[in-house]
Amino acid sequence: MTLRNIRFPVENQLHALHHFRDIPNDYLRWLADESGKGLDYVLESAKLPGSRFHPEFTSHPSSLFEKLCSFEHLAETSAHHDPQKYRLAFRFSSDSFPLGIGFEGLVHTDQLSDEERKTLRNSERNGYKIRTARTLRNFPTWELHAIIAKHPFPTLITVFPGKYAPPFPDPLHQTKEFLEHCLAFWSEMVFIQD
Repeated sequence: MTLRNIRFPVENQLHALHHFRDIPNDYLRWLADESGKGLDYVLESAKLPGSRFHPEFTSHPSSLFEKLCSFEHLAETSAHHDPQKYRLAFRFSSDSFPLGIGFEGLVHTDQLSDEERKTLRNSERNGYKIRTARTLRNFPTWELHAIIAKHPFPTLITVFPGKYAPPFPDPLHQTKEFLEHCLAFWSEMVFIQD
């Protein structure tokens, strides 16, 4: 499997949109037209909390995919897979990207200062309760993860900078052990709100 053979459908680009800053207006309009969701929906999707790519690294999902194909040789790559999907992890050099490729959008509660803990809020995302916090600090990262469905053909599901996070807990679709792992992870993590 090579990255150039992977599909990145419009609906998956829309899902990944919140990982980008300074998104060009022409791309936002194109995504609104192609997805049929409308510009207001696209703009709201871009505001979700989460990790963000550094604007100098990439500005929108389609440009990121093109860059990944050309930057593949600049990163250490590891692959994890199960029967349904691959998870590719890229680690870029700080020599190549001194400012990082992006910013963590998910941090452990221990990383927050006392002042930042005062901003903790409960919220909901995809039907799951999450916690958010505000901070003026950036948490640079040199990691990137791409989740790729294997069937019926290789398709990029999502891509994001920063550490890998397991899915939100889902007792209907996860084994007991995996559910416990997800619950433990999400109980200690906080989304950084812009």
